[in-house]
Amino acid sequence: MYESLLFLHSWLRWVVLGASAFLTARWVWYWFRETAWSPADAHYARIFNFTFVFQLVFGVALYLGVSPYTRMAFAQGRAFMEDPILRYWALEHGPVMIVALGIFQVALARVRKRKTRKPYRALALGLGTALAIMLAASPWPGLIYGRKLFRWFYF
Repeated sequence: MYESLLFLHSWLRWVVLGASAFLTARWVWYWFRETAWSPADAHYARIFNFTFVFQLVFGVALYLGVSPYTRMAFAQGRAFMEDPILRYWALEHGPVMIVALGIFQVALARVRKRKTRKPYRALALGLGTALAIMLAASPWPGLIYGRKLFRWFYF
């Protein structure tokens, strides 16, 4: 179960990161061109939001249920704070990614409730900030807690 969830979570991150980069660039472009709000962009935002939340569901399942890192951390009490790998997986990665999702959710809520006259600006800034946070909190290879860029799964 752990390997399956980790595989899905690992590959879905590329969808989330790629879509974040694409949509941020698109919305920055439309913001500076002062393009009128498009229903297509509302649709893109909803699909991206669904994908991002789905990624979070996989992450929470790993965190609360099957990850050996979080199990070891929770079993050690406060002693896990001395181990940078356990601390990263138990205390840093998940909450920081939830903050990134929250920032995008706030921007999306502002656009949905028409609390902003410049929807592309709100979405570009919100998703751009979320993308920067996601990139900073990802377990890139070469870091002490790093993971492979592409996880392969053999059925």
